[in-house]
Amino acid sequence: EMDSVLVGGSRRMGKTRLLHGWIQAMIHGGKCSLFLWDGKGGMEFARYGSAARFSNDLRELLAEINLERARRIELFKTVGVTSAPEYNAVVDPGLRLPLLVLVVDEVADVPDDSRDMLAELVGRGGAAGIHPIIATTYPEAGRVQSFLKANISTRICFPVPTHTESKVILNRTGAEKLSKIKGRIIFVWEANTITAQTFQVELPDPSGAGLLT
Repeated sequence: EMDSVLVGGSRRMGKTRLLHGWIQAMIHGGKCSLFLWDGKGGMEFARYGSAARFSNDLRELLAEINLERARRIELFKTVGVTSAPEYNAVVDPGLRLPLLVLVVDEVADVPDDSRDMLAELVGRGGAAGIHPIIATTYPEAGRVQSFLKANISTRICFPVPTHTESKVILNRTGAEKLSKIKGRIIFVWEANTITAQTFQVELPDPSGAGLLT
């Protein structure tokens, strides 16, 4: 229901660990096609390569996702619908489209040649059942591109030093007042500001050994 998500906050406050938790949940749930890019040369997400589509080349990932988006749009036309939920509601269960989730950990490191493609996906992917999760540890206005912030529907913030960073992520203050406890977050849901404690997960070996699929 969150559609697209922007996650921000200071270093070592639990942002990347939250992403790992979501990735593991989606892998074990078996209902998503996962695309992963971590901006760290695979240090975080390459370990999931046996269960998800990981690449150090974000442009390559985005090209694959855009091809799938175009394919889905053509499928919608064949049955007279405009979105993935509508399509899945009228076709046989075996033909239903899985959710496609792209996780980008560190939007500040996104290469220049991929920014426009990522912006287009954020703005237009939802109807096709494509959901981006974009994260940053540098919530300055110049790094979190305005087109990303404007189009992402759900924003989650970990503790940040000042109200300025909070407003970049949430469009409101509040995250600067969070207890400096790892995993503490604040987000807006149905017009309410919610404070919560995120869960923590164990990470599989970086080689991927021991990852249950």
